[in-house]
Amino acid sequence: MKTKIIITAFILTLFSRVCYTQSLFIKGIFKNQKDEMIEVNYLLVSNGQVLYSGTGKKIKTELDLDNDYILVVSKNGYVTKSISFSTHTNDKDHFCFEFDLYLYDFPGKNGQQTLLSASVYYDSRLRSFNYNISGGKNLQN
Repeated sequence: MKTKIIITAFILTLFSRVCYTQSLFIKGIFKNQKDEMIEVNYLLVSNGQVLYSGTGKKIKTELDLDNDYILVVSKNGYVTKSISFSTHTNDKDHFCFEFDLYLYDFPGKNGQQTLLSASVYYDSRLRSFNYNISGGKNLQN
């Protein structure tokens, strides 16, 4: 019986710690048009400064609330895409947003074009984060 109490207390402590962090946890997977995971280069930018850059098939990170971010994802021979994150909210809680971002072949241009793929924002009606798909708005025009 004592073992169950200890395990329960540990789980509640862990849950409380996660919820105490006022942030948006993002978890993304990068895929090609064949639905295969691919390794990409990515940058996380806020206020014109690169917060970090990396290479991989996935991204997992926390974004502070009340800020704006842009995640730029690129791979040679593919269209470069970005997702904007607006974490401005009056509801100070811990949120999670998961996504798959598909990159498509871009013959002859080597990723010279950057498209805004989606915007993520806090929806007060849902009391959660939501998104809009932009339909491939060119960021360089």
